[in-house]
Amino acid sequence: MNYILFKNKEVLGVFDSKLELDNMKNGLISNNLVNSNNLHYKIYKKNSICEVNLEDSNDNNFNVKNKKVDNKNVDKEDSKNEETINLNELSEEELDEYIKNKYELEKELSLLKKDKERIEESKEVYKNDIELYKKFKEFKKEDCQFEISELFIKKYDLFQELEKNDQLNWETFYTNYKVEDLVTAYDNQIL
Repeated sequence: MNYILFKNKEVLGVFDSKLELDNMKNGLISNNLVNSNNLHYKIYKKNSICEVNLEDSNDNNFNVKNKKVDNKNVDKEDSKNEETINLNELSEEELDEYIKNKYELEKELSLLKKDKERIEESKEVYKNDIELYKKFKEFKKEDCQFEISELFIKKYDLFQELEKNDQLNWETFYTNYKVEDLVTAYDNQIL
């Protein structure tokens, strides 16, 4: 991590460790070069422009929420414990571990959000496909010569099978239907 020391909005220095930052800060304050109220710092990942966003950089106390979850439905109030961490009391290794854990949690949360979006999109596609299935089924009843679109044949067959087994729902469709790569005449063209 890189620690950047600011006097108001002006950068005073960049440091490799919290200890070096604290030494400079204490030296500036003890020599009456700056007022301690004007000093603050930000933490950045090394060799990047990614700021480590901690909740409250004024007093260096940060709230961390630890969630306890079991397989049963848990009341929201019961599932949260708050713990206050004073960053000044952490060693550099502990601070790095804290920041690393925070990034991992944010990454995991982002992946979960993407999975949720993918599932919601899949449910919307299922909803549209089931409507098409019902329409095509009616058309087939009325006209036995009716041909189902080539793109929908496999889905139609799967819907029929699931309906026969009384399992026509999104979960069983989602687990049984495998999306195939679409092969077109454009695939052979050089771009």
